[in-house]
Amino acid sequence: SGQDIISDPISIGELTDLLFHSASGYIDDVGSANEAAICVPKVLCAVSNVSGIDRGLYEYDSLKHRLLLVRTGDYGAILQQCLKLKNLNAARAPVCCHLVGPGSFQQDVLGNRGFRIQQIQVGIMAHKIQIQASLMGLTAHFTLGFDVERVNEIYGFPDRNFTVELQIVIGHTRSRSFLQTSICSF
Repeated sequence: SGQDIISDPISIGELTDLLFHSASGYIDDVGSANEAAICVPKVLCAVSNVSGIDRGLYEYDSLKHRLLLVRTGDYGAILQQCLKLKNLNAARAPVCCHLVGPGSFQQDVLGNRGFRIQQIQVGIMAHKIQIQASLMGLTAHFTLGFDVERVNEIYGFPDRNFTVELQIVIGHTRSRSFLQTSICSF
C-alpha cells in the first residue's frame, strides 16, 4: 500500500536503472507518416531521498541517459498536499516520478486519436516503471488523484503545452507480518 512507503533511501544507480528501463520506447504507428507525431512522454522526478543526488526536480534525458536538474528543493510535502485522497505517503517517498506529455498531442491532425495515443504511451511507460521497481524490491504506486495544475506549477510549465499525466510514488515499504496457515488439512 502507498501508506506503507518509508523514507529509506534508494541509490542513484537504482533510480537511473529504473528510468533507463522505463524510457525504452514505444513508437506509435503515425510516426512513419508524420515525424512530428512521435511524442514519447517525458519522465520527470521529484527526488527526496536518493543517495548521491541532491533533493530537487529532475528531467530524465533518455537519449543521453542522464538526469537534468530542473530546480533544487524538497517537494515531498507539497506533493503530499497535492493529493486529492491522502492514502499515499508521498512526503516520505524517496522519489515521485511524473509522466509528462503535451497538453494537446496532435489533436489538430489526429483528433481524439492523438489523445488516446498519448494515454497509451503513458500507460506503457508507467507499467515499465512498475515492473522494474518490483524487480528491484521497490513499490511503485500510481495516482491520478492529484492537483495537476499545482504540480505543473512546481515543474514550471508556464502554459498548457506540457502537462503532468500521471504521478508514481516510488519507494521501499515496511515489512508486514502475516499469518501463514494451510488452506486445507487432511
